[in-house]
Amino acid sequence: LLALAAIAGIVWLRLPTSMDGRFNVAVADMGQMNDDGAMRSSETGQLVGKWIFDALSASNARFEGGSGVKIWHNSLPITQKRVRLPMIAGQSAEARATAASALAGRIHADVVIYGHLTSGDAAQRKAVLEFYVSPRVRGEADVTIGRYQLGEPITVPANFDVRDLLAKEALTGPVTGRANGLFWLLLGLREDLLGRPAQALDIFQQAAKEIRGWREQGEGKEILYFFTAREATFLKRYDEALTAIERAVASNANYPRTQIVLGAVHLRKAQDLPAEQRLSPPQDLDQAIKAYTRGLDLAQQSGDPMLATVARLALGTAYRVLGETYSLTQQEGEADRWFAKAIEELGAVEKPLADAGQTRLLAQAYASMGAAYLQQGQMRELGGDSTAARRLYEQARTTYARCAEQGAKAPEDEILQSEIIPANCRQPDSIVSDLLKKLEGKK
Repeated sequence: LLALAAIAGIVWLRLPTSMDGRFNVAVADMGQMNDDGAMRSSETGQLVGKWIFDALSASNARFEGGSGVKIWHNSLPITQKRVRLPMIAGQSAEARATAASALAGRIHADVVIYGHLTSGDAAQRKAVLEFYVSPRVRGEADVTIGRYQLGEPITVPANFDVRDLLAKEALTGPVTGRANGLFWLLLGLREDLLGRPAQALDIFQQAAKEIRGWREQGEGKEILYFFTAREATFLKRYDEALTAIERAVASNANYPRTQIVLGAVHLRKAQDLPAEQRLSPPQDLDQAIKAYTRGLDLAQQSGDPMLATVARLALGTAYRVLGETYSLTQQEGEADRWFAKAIEELGAVEKPLADAGQTRLLAQAYASMGAAYLQQGQMRELGGDSTAARRLYEQARTTYARCAEQGAKAPEDEILQSEIIPANCRQPDSIVSDLLKKLEGKK
């Protein structure tokens, strides 16, 4: 008996407490939310969560050799996981996203799927389906990070009884339909994580054609179009990106991420042009700023402070590129004006990003702010004002150092370590050091 107990103890210790797949998805239990944001157990909520898990698992099983997506749910046997996924509680969507983020970090999940039944009269109950994407997923100015609501809340039939087969069928259809769409999103995000944007784009475009039951309005399809536009933008396939953006706007005109990716399309198009052509029609820089501003307004209206911070970071970066454009076309007054606006916007995101522990985004903010100081300094040096140039170069160097410091705070972030810090922090910092040495030599 002692030997058997020892063996059982060894098996228990080896059971996983965190996910180890290439792309990890956790489906949390869903409960009934009280008015104060507390969550209580709900047989109906648990059933909805199980339906989502079953739909995702069934889609996953169709891949010969595996899809690379690992899915956890509390219905799995203890032999597959040694941790119970909690209900994701919180009175606000932001509070729930914070709880989902904590769970994702604890079990190494890339996506956490969760939700709840609304409180109130049984005849008016709704099922709210949400998911959270962790910072491990790739992306510049990581607009993907954070919370998503998968369409409008689903009405729960009045006096719903989990033992009533007809009532269950009425609720199963909408839930599993959205779960099927969600699985395609997960497949695309998996490719994105692996650094394969072309494959991710193919998956998102295929999903738009093949998921016939996914309605254009009210069921979260704008999220699919947003991801499509995002991948197309990375690949500089701007016409495809703009087509997806048009569909996203038609699906949900008030979706903030659509405007942010629209701004990215126009900003990238502008940056592909020589400076002297950027201010001519179609004026992509102006359109980028308008889209980012609209995205910021919508994010603030939706009560999503992290997304609003990302929009502000993107807007500050666009201001910096506009300042660069005026600088390169010898319009010093306008350049100074836009560099100042860039530094103001980028400075405003420093504290919220630091408080949220978003080191990758914070590094990007410092990199863009450092570039504004550097370019202002070069403008002053060309104008013969060495004192002002030296001051601005010193500010750039301090800012780039803060950018590089983010690496020590997130050693596990491969994108931050291998891409952002070397190219956007250390390399320009080296340029600033050379410029300062040159100024010292002129004394």
